[in-house]
Amino acid sequence: MAGEEVYVDWRGNAVDERRHGGIRATLFLYVLFMLRSCPSSSNFSVVAYFQGTLHLDIVTSSTVIGYLVGTVLISAALMNFISDAYIKRTTAIFVFGPCVVLGYMLLALQAHFPSLHPETCEIKKELNNCKPAKGWNLILLYMSLLLFAVGEGCMRSCIPSLGGDQFSNDDPKKSQLKRLLVAASGMPFYRMQKPIGSPLTRTLEVLVISSKKRQAIVDVMELQETGRADCIQKSGITQVDETKAITRMLPIFISCLVIYLPFTLLMTLTIQVGSTMDRGVGTIQIPSASLIAIPTAFHVLMQPCYSQILTPLLRTTIGHDCSITPLQRIGAGSVCGTTAACIATLVEVKRMTIVEQHGLTLTGTAVPMSVFWLVIQFFLLSIMDAASFGGLVEFIKSEAPPTMKPIAPAVQSFLAGLAAWSCCAFIQLVNRATRHGDGGRGWLDGTSFNRTRLDHFFLLLAIFELVALINYTFWARRYTRKLQRVRTVGLDEDNSRN
Repeated sequence: MAGEEVYVDWRGNAVDERRHGGIRATLFLYVLFMLRSCPSSSNFSVVAYFQGTLHLDIVTSSTVIGYLVGTVLISAALMNFISDAYIKRTTAIFVFGPCVVLGYMLLALQAHFPSLHPETCEIKKELNNCKPAKGWNLILLYMSLLLFAVGEGCMRSCIPSLGGDQFSNDDPKKSQLKRLLVAASGMPFYRMQKPIGSPLTRTLEVLVISSKKRQAIVDVMELQETGRADCIQKSGITQVDETKAITRMLPIFISCLVIYLPFTLLMTLTIQVGSTMDRGVGTIQIPSASLIAIPTAFHVLMQPCYSQILTPLLRTTIGHDCSITPLQRIGAGSVCGTTAACIATLVEVKRMTIVEQHGLTLTGTAVPMSVFWLVIQFFLLSIMDAASFGGLVEFIKSEAPPTMKPIAPAVQSFLAGLAAWSCCAFIQLVNRATRHGDGGRGWLDGTSFNRTRLDHFFLLLAIFELVALINYTFWARRYTRKLQRVRTVGLDEDNSRN
């Protein structure tokens, strides 16, 4: 039966509660998670390698990071669908997990051998003389990043879910605990959820059956508005409910996709521009690749702070007894993203003022301005990450039928991945469109941030995020009103039957 949870051991036999699952099994996953949690931040920090060693310009570096982040997220979404519907999560981990190691090995190989990257050149001193990586060297980079992204996406998707499978939802005490050699050593103790099929597959079946019965493409929006499903009774009530839920939530999904787009660009460019600033803390110099530690620390702290501090504070401000709704959480994250882009614009204006005052426009010399000026925008981006990204998962789980709840993280990951890929086209289009005047230079041309108009680009992102917020507010309110009407009609029908 669709949606029924069936657990088996690694051999496919029924689980023994005394031996399989529980804390003992999750210890192996916890160690594995800790082993891979440190390198997972390299999605953004690897940009220092792109510029310093491979001599890639600003736009190319940001584009590669966007493709990397997007591929990791979309791989995680696909693995979530596959591992829930068709194969066991442990199988997915042991098949695709080694791709992470292979990707890192290829990256290390390229970094170690000088013949695999451009000639050594001090890019900050010779702005126009450093040749970027090209040809086979660039292909090797893309291959290694692709392997890493596929493996990382699998691990990111399957490890938390497999950990959750070790506890029973029927036991309140165990349910609360839910909040590659190492993993293999725990195989005899794992219990695994048996694949039960994908709700997206069932949704497609509904549409195909409907098309055959009516000899035309089903008007999905009409199905959403009227709730009439006479023509698809044979496909089952569950499939109809899933289809109606997806179509009803589709405008919210698209609005969130637009909201997510500036996030990757803001994070990537902020880390890059931070490498041009004073990174000193007393006598200690923060390496460029370690700047990712600032937003990572905020992200780790934001999860408990959101539930224990921020949510009660917002609840008090709004004056509502219940907790913040998922739609409000997404909107609050978008507000933080808009504010972060505005602050980034102001900080960049100040940085460029200092650049001009010290005559650093034609050099790559570090700007005498503390990197901690970027802390506020890092903080706001971390709130956006915790609020908007997590809010969509909560929204799907609260509104979707029970059979669709497990794919909520996959949908969110897929939308965030598409947004990361879209930002690659966005930054390239903006840079090409601004190549007028100033010798035909675009806002982000070249390798030196001291010659860019990053302040203009950040302002454009702020405007884009504001428009995305307005669009999202419209659809969120429309969804809420429509949901209230549907519930009212349902109550009236129940009362009439009684």
